[in-house]
This record gives sequence, C-alpha cells and structure tokens, in this order.
Amino acid sequence: MNILLLVALLAAPGITPENLRCEYRVEPRGVDVSLPRLSWTLESAERARWQSAYQIVVASTPAGLEANRADLWDSGKVASHETANIPFAGQPLVSHQRCYWKVRVWDEEGTPSEWSRTASWTTGIMKPEDWHAAWIAWSRTALNSGPLPMFRREFTVARKVTRATAYLSG
Repeated sequence: MNILLLVALLAAPGITPENLRCEYRVEPRGVDVSLPRLSWTLESAERARWQSAYQIVVASTPAGLEANRADLWDSGKVASHETANIPFAGQPLVSHQRCYWKVRVWDEEGTPSEWSRTASWTTGIMKPEDWHAAWIAWSRTALNSGPLPMFRREFTVARKVTRATAYLSG
C-alpha cells in the first residue's frame, strides 16, 4: 500500500459535531420548557460522511462535564441519524438552572468523533410559584427630570455576586 495513502487514511478527520443549539438558539438563557430540544450540525472535510449514532452528556458544572460526570443526563450511545430536536431526557430541570452539554457522534463506519466543544443553556422561570417580583415605579421627581420617566430600584447585595439575571416585564 502506498505510504502517502496510508497516512491520508489515518489522518482522515471523520465527522465532527458543531454548532450546538438548544431550542434553536446558541447558548440560550431563559429556556422555559421542561424538556428542551438539542441540535447540532456535522462538519467533515470529506464528502458523503454521515452519522450512525450519537451520545449527549449534560452536567450541572463545566468541571463535571470536563471530567465526564454527567450528573443531569447521559444518553448513552444512541443509534440514530438524527441531529436535530433531540429532547433532553435527564433529571428534572428547575428554575434558573445552568446546564452544560456536549455531544459526540459515530460515523457510518462506527468510528467515534471527538467530543464537541462545551455548550450551555439556562432555564428560565419554570413554575408560577418561582416568580418573585417587586414593582418599580416612578416618582414625581423622576417625571420632572427629563422627557421620559426613569424606572429604577436600589438594593443591597449581602454576598459577592458571581452571576446575576434580571427578568423584566413591561
């Protein structure tokens, strides 16, 4: 066998999962469905390559996902050509939950790809009882300060903030 052909066959990249999406969006925040749908596209330097199976893993922390501790869901190897709208089938999700996920696929010859890059989504407010709100109103002073009233509310945070999300409605 020609040595260059052998090197080319060994270096063939196969297929790679890319463009990870949850509910049709990249890195969405405020996902309000209990079973979000996950999707990806396939990339390959070669023609006529296809997916014969996939595995999705979902974890509550990026470190857990990196260490392959899928504490929220591990689909296991699923024989399927599907790459779109795969429903999450793991632990029940709660409001304001951050989920980190990745996928690997097997090609038509049964060769697994590398894991995709890590993607994430954050759930929104999942149940009515999780809504906690405070009205923000304008005062006469705010009305006299310019053409439009300014809405604001001051508050004090007792701990160091590592991440904050404001849900606004008007």
